[in-house]
Amino acid sequence: MSVYPQISIIWVDSDPNIYRSTEHDVDIVVAANRNIVQKQVIDRLNAQLNRRVILIGIAGPSGCGKTTYAKHLSQYLGSPIPLMSLDNFFTKPIYIDHPILGRIKSLEQPETLNISGFMSSLHQIKREWARTPFDQLNPVAEKSNPIYIVVEGFLLFALSNDVTSMFDIRIFLDFT
Repeated sequence: MSVYPQISIIWVDSDPNIYRSTEHDVDIVVAANRNIVQKQVIDRLNAQLNRRVILIGIAGPSGCGKTTYAKHLSQYLGSPIPLMSLDNFFTKPIYIDHPILGRIKSLEQPETLNISGFMSSLHQIKREWARTPFDQLNPVAEKSNPIYIVVEGFLLFALSNDVTSMFDIRIFLDFT
C-alpha cells in the first residue's frame, strides 16, 4: 500500500455531479475538453505527488478513446517507456455471438486476462524506474522531474483492489 496520496480523476461529457457522490472514489472531476485541461490537472497533481515514479492508469468503456488519450498523455509527459496496455495481457480471444454482427472475436473477456503477469509487470516497471541514480549534487533537480508511466485498459480499476491501489493517478474516461 502506497504511503503517498492517490488521486482519481474522471473526465466526463455528462453532468460531473453524478461522480461527486460518496459512492465513487474520485478526487477530481473535469467536465471539459480533456486537451484543454490536461496541463492544469497535471500541474495540480505534480504539486500533490512527491514521487520519483508516478503510475497513471486510464480506464473507461470500450471505444471511448482510452488508447488515443493515453498515447497523447504519455507523449505530453515525456514517458520513457511505451504505453502499457491491458490488452497485451489477454491470453486468447474468445468468440461470442453478437445479435447483429454474428460470431465475432473478443479480447475483452476477464477470464482470459493474465492478471498476475500484468501485476508483475507493473511492479517491475515501478521498481526499475524508481532506481534511477540520484544526483547528490543537485537533489532538487531530481525531485522536480518525476517519471510518468501511463497504463490503459477497460477493466483496469475493476480487476482487484491490489491492482487499483498501484496507481498513483486514476483517470476514468466517460466519453461515448
